[in-house]
Amino acid sequence: MEVKKCPICNFKDASFFAERDKSTFLKCDNCNLVFMDPLPDTKELVDNFYSKESGYHSQLIKDLRKVRKYSKKFIGVIDTLTRFGITGNLLDVGCANGEFLFLAKRHGFSVYGVEANAYTADIAINNGLRVFNGYLEGANFTDNYFSVIYLGDIIEHVTDPVALLKECKRILKKDGI
Repeated sequence: MEVKKCPICNFKDASFFAERDKSTFLKCDNCNLVFMDPLPDTKELVDNFYSKESGYHSQLIKDLRKVRKYSKKFIGVIDTLTRFGITGNLLDVGCANGEFLFLAKRHGFSVYGVEANAYTADIAINNGLRVFNGYLEGANFTDNYFSVIYLGDIIEHVTDPVALLKECKRILKKDGI
């Protein structure tokens, strides 16, 4: 089996790590990144994994005002940001229905989202959130604009994580996180 280079450090050697749902995961022998081999095409992932047939949409809350219990992960992120006095513009890349954005907005952040799946982006937009339907590179955000960029459960799904991180660096304020 020919292994593709590590998507982060481009090292050519990787070891078997795991197999799940008919996918093979390898661990880079240089930087220890665990990645899927072969990496899925981003559009294919958006179209298939998040399709109506996958069951993903049935789990989404459509009216975010009805959310009574946010995930511990979302609450933990917001608590950490507010504890350290971090405010300003927050971007959620891969925001899905906007649940994290809705919570961040309630805590005073000016929120923006990017979501590749049109169905889930529409849920966020219909809940009054600023969400760009597409990929981060196409959103054309201003340099040094965001205080916070959140990449929850997204980086492992992109085919070029280095390009994604470079774009995040461009639009993140110098003292941003």
